[in-house]
Amino acid sequence: MDVAEYSVDQIIEHLKTDWSPTALKEQYGSDAFLSPRGTEGLGDALKGDVKKRLDAYLDKINSFFDREKIASHYVYSLIRGVEEMLRNKEVVSLEQAGKLIQFFTSIKDDGLKAAFKKSEDKEWLADWIEVHKVIVDVLLYLTENKALKESLHTAHRDQIRDVISYLLSVEGSPSKEHEKPEYGEPYHVAINSVRGRAFEALVVFAENDGKKIAEDVKDIYRKVLKDESIAVHFVIGRYLAVFYFRDKEFIEEMLSEIFPKDEPAKKDVYLASWEGYLSNTLYDKLFGEFKKYYEHAINLDPAIYTERKYTKSLDELLATHLALAYIHLDLKIDDLLFDLFWNTSNIIRHHEFASFIGRSCLTRDQAGDEWLKEHNVSKEKLLEFWNWMLKTDVPIEPRAFAGFGFWINPNKEVIDDKTVIKNLAVTLKKSEGEIDWDYGLTRRLKTFAEIDSTNTLEVIKNYLLKDGELSPHRRSPLFSLEHEIKEALIVIYKDTSLKKGVEDLINTLIEKGSSAFWGLKDVLES
Repeated sequence: MDVAEYSVDQIIEHLKTDWSPTALKEQYGSDAFLSPRGTEGLGDALKGDVKKRLDAYLDKINSFFDREKIASHYVYSLIRGVEEMLRNKEVVSLEQAGKLIQFFTSIKDDGLKAAFKKSEDKEWLADWIEVHKVIVDVLLYLTENKALKESLHTAHRDQIRDVISYLLSVEGSPSKEHEKPEYGEPYHVAINSVRGRAFEALVVFAENDGKKIAEDVKDIYRKVLKDESIAVHFVIGRYLAVFYFRDKEFIEEMLSEIFPKDEPAKKDVYLASWEGYLSNTLYDKLFGEFKKYYEHAINLDPAIYTERKYTKSLDELLATHLALAYIHLDLKIDDLLFDLFWNTSNIIRHHEFASFIGRSCLTRDQAGDEWLKEHNVSKEKLLEFWNWMLKTDVPIEPRAFAGFGFWINPNKEVIDDKTVIKNLAVTLKKSEGEIDWDYGLTRRLKTFAEIDSTNTLEVIKNYLLKDGELSPHRRSPLFSLEHEIKEALIVIYKDTSLKKGVEDLINTLIEKGSSAFWGLKDVLES
């Protein structure tokens, strides 16, 4: 069906009559799935045609909303066509955007009179909930558009506010069903739901308002806090900083509702908001203000975490925030929060803290003095932490030490190599031979041997053996490491004081591992 042959007025009348889903199903019900001429095919045609005749459609846009006579799938297709234009960065004018806002307002007004519900129809057609999802998509593109957003906000602020407020009340998306584990973690659910995306639109709206939160936005925010959806609360936590920096006092008043940590009945809401908060960037001022919330999270027994999917382990997210605070902010060894974190047994948190520092600062492609200086990272402070880990009396799980594998850059010296080698020998002893991402270690092994043969021999020994037996933690088969280890041992074997140590190591390896280690005998002949 070529809708381009019809005027927009004709299309509207046909959609109400002989192009209705019921009429088309009777006429084209036997069409092949990949080339439908029924409702789906017509929807695709509308989606394409609106891109070619945008002004003609926008002039009549309000006539496309007739809840009783024009199927939701057609309305969806029309708006989706506009969304695709915006996604492809096609320019729309303030006048065109205003007509879309007015169209959304008409749908909002009708929805306030009688709520739109999810269709129970098994047909693969967009229902009114899907229409609301695409409305949010378009609204976000319009309000985030750098060239348009200021004039649009000035001209249509109250209408946009009311549409967002309405969208935040659409009960069917997300539903309780959507928050079951099979649908994914809360953020995935949120960004694929009406209310989750509508909250993101509220965030953009607040940003467009300026440096202060308006009273009407506060009213909407308070209403959203009553929402019981964990997906919605995830995005509340995730975008907390946007509102905090615009009205610190207001957010502080709301914190007990945002993070209801002391209300057991609201555990799921608390965990979702806290997960959302931890999933976003760490801000200096928020970290300082939220110390008691970090303390609560550290003291929380992971056994009480709700069994569901998470964006990332809550323990890993918590460790990442604290590691960032140590790297970039004023969190120091012996601070109360630092002590609480390390004195509270938790393998996942402790391992992630050490591992994250290495991944984010030392083994990234840009790692080096210039990058560290640019990002205000002190090598001395990082080394202070590593040294503390090796010397502290706090009982730290062996697995935590494995995270230091990411402190070894495979291509260059970032931290003083002599210190790295010395610390690695002890670290591998404490980790019982386990090391994450041994690529950096093995790539630098020969260089390490040339710098400090004695400690490099200890590194190799502690990496391959545990209590005189083959290490159970070594992930890579020896043949994949033989070249690097052999080269390093050849260098070490040249030191007469270490010959016996090399011989004893190789003999033990051959005794315990048989043919897997025969290649190392070449070292003794070098």
